[in-house]
Amino acid sequence: MDVNERLRANLEEYNRAREEIKNLRAEMPGIGVPVNVSDEAKAEMLRELYAKHRAEYERLAQEKIDTVSANLEKTRAAAFKPRVGTDSHTQVQMSMRDALDRLEGVTDPRELRSRLVQSHELGDSIQAKANPIQIRLDAMSR
Repeated sequence: MDVNERLRANLEEYNRAREEIKNLRAEMPGIGVPVNVSDEAKAEMLRELYAKHRAEYERLAQEKIDTVSANLEKTRAAAFKPRVGTDSHTQVQMSMRDALDRLEGVTDPRELRSRLVQSHELGDSIQAKANPIQIRLDAMSR
């Protein structure tokens, strides 16, 4: 059962229980005759019922918000991910050379880390692969 169905079921259960409380009758002990429950007792039952279902609603609503937020991030990442027009081996090699050239001379670990994060966010797998290569090249040149 998904969150929407659980939200709907919570509301239906609340409405059913509320109607039941409004029409509540109790049997008089010893006499066996049904009588209406006092308005004060019904009001207290309704307060408790409302508090219970309101808490469940808020929990389910937060779960729905979290689900929508997670899906939104995935959808945004997929929608704004740059696409390579071709899988040509030559173009991939040229892209790798270009990525290495852009990283050449960058020795600050924070800058390299920043560029790696940017590469992952943009879906630039070639730049992401070039980053560790540049780190190793810098380490070997020392």
